[in-house]
This record gives sequence, C-alpha cells and structure tokens, in this order.
Amino acid sequence: MPGAEDAEPQPDFGNTADAVVSLAASGHKDKAAASVKWLEKNAGTWAKQGGPAASAQLIFAAHATGADARNFGGTDLVKQLNATGPSPAATALPSPTPSGPQPSSGTESDDGGLGLWWLVGIGLLFGAGIGFLLSMRRKKQQP
Repeated sequence: MPGAEDAEPQPDFGNTADAVVSLAASGHKDKAAASVKWLEKNAGTWAKQGGPAASAQLIFAAHATGADARNFGGTDLVKQLNATGPSPAATALPSPTPSGPQPSSGTESDDGGLGLWWLVGIGLLFGAGIGFLLSMRRKKQQP
C-alpha cells in the first residue's frame, strides 16, 4: 500500500476492476478476459472485506464483460451486496397504460420551435428600440 514502509506490495483489486470496465466499455473485452479471470480467482476476500463498494465494483466489472455476477469465482456478489443494506423492496406491478392524450413531459415541443422564433423576434425588437433611443438621444445633444 502507498505510504507503508515495510509492507510487501499488495494487489489493487479496485483499480483492476476499473480497468476491466474501461477495457470492456472501449470494445476490448478480449484484453480484459485475463484480468476478469484473475479477479474471479482472487477478489472474493477483498469483496467481503471491502464492503458494498468492493462488491459493486466487481458486479460492474462482471456485467461489463459478460461474466456472471451471481457466480463470480464461486461467490454470489449480488447476494453479498444485498446483505450489506436494507433488503430490496418488491416492485409494484406495472399499471395499465392509460388511453387518450398523454401529458407533455416538457422535453418535447408541439409548436415546432415557434417559441424560439418569438424569443428571437422580441430580442431583435428590443435591440432595435434601444438603438433608436440612443440615436435620438445623440441627435438632441448635437447643436
């Protein structure tokens, strides 16, 4: 560990898991395969000692590479993670889809961008008005 004086080097499971996720996300799952196998073999104790963050990192690495997080080196990481916090709540059944018009989410506009043009027009009109007032003021000051 960094800062330790007489300690022998320790493997860095967390950074290895992060590297696996990075390789998998960039399309290099084949290059991450050896590291995933190493994590499966060696990271079980670290996940138990490291708590929920360690388990979550390994679950993320397993998911990114297509490995089974429920049997990762003989350990059910999902069960281990769930044991660290409140039990997962049951999800409600999906409600039936209502018929008829749906309320707008505010992300889509039905006016085809008309509001933007109104804003631009008002801004131009305001700018022209300010320019007119300034030019009239200068005319009054001239002899």
